[in-house]
Amino acid sequence: MRYIAACFFMMFCLSAYGQNIKKHYVSKIEAEGVIYHLLPVSLFDDEEGEDFSYELTYTSWNDTIAMTFTYILPEPSQMDSIRYISGKNEITGKIEQIYVEPTAKKWAHRYRMADKAEKFFQLYSPTADAEINIHSNTQEHTYRAKKRSWRKYAPIGQKIFEMIRLRQSPRSTKQ
Repeated sequence: MRYIAACFFMMFCLSAYGQNIKKHYVSKIEAEGVIYHLLPVSLFDDEEGEDFSYELTYTSWNDTIAMTFTYILPEPSQMDSIRYISGKNEITGKIEQIYVEPTAKKWAHRYRMADKAEKFFQLYSPTADAEINIHSNTQEHTYRAKKRSWRKYAPIGQKIFEMIRLRQSPRSTKQ
């Protein structure tokens, strides 16, 4: 009986780490380099159960990731910065508004921020507690990682970022 349980456990662990990442991103070769677009995910929600969804776009020519995100609030608001925390790693930065528009009963907010890729590479740890805070001068709104979704997606994010690192072209050294 223990042997059977151990076999099932090993198969579960191997399947968790052997996830197919191809359905989570697309890539395109451009004249300047390669673009990797990580498809939208909803890994966070607030106390009211409203999702915070985002997608990431990596551009190889400037080694930058743009995070485009959407969230819903009861009222329209003008936010100016974001703080993405995962364990001991953190990204903070200014955000630019794409749109704020009404939905049936609430307001959809779409923003964008960009930073160096290496900062994003550090975020995806399945054991870390993760949260996102959106700020303005007068308010703050917090979204916490949905534990199960985070634990399931973080290894996928790690694997995608590892693939991006391995495919990066060596930097030319000009002297």
